[in-house]
Amino acid sequence: MNQSPVAEIFNTRDGSIVLSALEFQDFGAGMPTEILPGQQLTHLEGGVMRIDGINLEKNVLRYMVGRATDFILYIGHERIKLNELAEPGTLVEFSIRRGHF
Repeated sequence: MNQSPVAEIFNTRDGSIVLSALEFQDFGAGMPTEILPGQQLTHLEGGVMRIDGINLEKNVLRYMVGRATDFILYIGHERIKLNELAEPGTLVEFSIRRGHF
């Protein structure tokens, strides 16, 4: 299991959530082991690696609130800690809802 911080960078496109990049320091369970066609690996300061061009589209984004790790969601300048929203072990889901203004 990867014990170092991981940043997943998402965008939205046509009502879907798109994973566009990933930043991490250490390899571990769940981390990429190869760069796929269309992706680019960059080495940043402090030993951080960034993979761009992931382009993985999801209709729903699901995370399990961690017991040993803390997931933090940034939306604009707002910082949301999942363990403040739900108990550890709880599945949380994010999706895009279109509203009428």
